[in-house]
Amino acid sequence: MKKARSVALALIAALVLTGAGYAAWSENIPVHGTVNTGELDWCLNGVMSSYDVTTDYACDPGFTNIRPLNKNVGHTILTPEDSDGDGDHEKLVVTVVNAYPSYYNTVYFSLVNNGTIPLKIGMPLIQNPSEVDVRCDNDQPFTILEPGRHTSRAFEFRINDSALENTTYTFSLYFPAVQWNASL
Repeated sequence: MKKARSVALALIAALVLTGAGYAAWSENIPVHGTVNTGELDWCLNGVMSSYDVTTDYACDPGFTNIRPLNKNVGHTILTPEDSDGDGDHEKLVVTVVNAYPSYYNTVYFSLVNNGTIPLKIGMPLIQNPSEVDVRCDNDQPFTILEPGRHTSRAFEFRINDSALENTTYTFSLYFPAVQWNASL
């Protein structure tokens, strides 16, 4: 029994001395750093155009048989909008005035990366009434865009046969984007 107590006391003493030695050898080293993050920002470039400038176009269902007409009746208005309050236009609102079934138009525009990091721009999210068929030209799920660079895009739309008389149609396209290495 005395031998067990002696071993236990020796073990406790060894642990106390080891702890004191470790405390004498340790030191705290503060580390300070600065992290500068980039900005993810993009917008419509402001340069937009469409077929419908001096004459109307028409097409058949499925965007086939696209043809100019000898009339200038319908009109397309393109309005960029700031959807997140940062002063840049990430959304395009399209208003179609005085149109008719089979009225067709193609809209061309570009998106620019005005941030400081590469970004991935996805396919546009389209909100359109059932009377308007919309098709985007880009079949890629996303585009990687370096800072300061732009990408040209287009979409086409057609007023279908269910359109009502004396009706103005409005639809929008929003372009989602994330940093280049994230998932959309």
